[in-house]
Amino acid sequence: PDRYRIVYNAVWQEQVRTYDFIIHGNGGDVKIRITGEVDFARAIPLDDLLSPWRGSTVRTRVSGADMRRLRRALRRSGFYKPVPQGLRLQSWGFFWVVAACEGGRFGFNAWAYPSARFDQMRLKPVLDRLDKTAIPYNQPRETWEPDREEQKDVDRYQLVVKGNGFAR
Repeated sequence: PDRYRIVYNAVWQEQVRTYDFIIHGNGGDVKIRITGEVDFARAIPLDDLLSPWRGSTVRTRVSGADMRRLRRALRRSGFYKPVPQGLRLQSWGFFWVVAACEGGRFGFNAWAYPSARFDQMRLKPVLDRLDKTAIPYNQPRETWEPDREEQKDVDRYQLVVKGNGFAR
């Protein structure tokens, strides 16, 4: 079956949204997972001490019309165009990544903020229709690379687009 993984990184420690689509016939399923800052004010169940880091997960059915909207939004966002080689995606910033297997063929693309390509991303309205988490998107803004002192307390990474994937 066709599969799609869509990732919205909105500063790694603040919010990461993943959308995993598996298509069956005319529709399919999507698993939506949102992780972010850990809220230690909430009670932590003793039988699941890692629950604060798991985030929120929702699964829902996807109609054929939803899939047509998704594929149209991918096309309008430039998913089927070549991925910009050398594009840097930084954990302390904002970016979208889409990987898909359609008809047995792998496709990949990425959009980093700030850029005209990022501004042309058309997936959010389609994903909003399916997202029942009620968790708002962390909106793009200017950020800065953690300095040496901050790096001790911050998980950070940088990926560089190379070929049809990433290099570190």
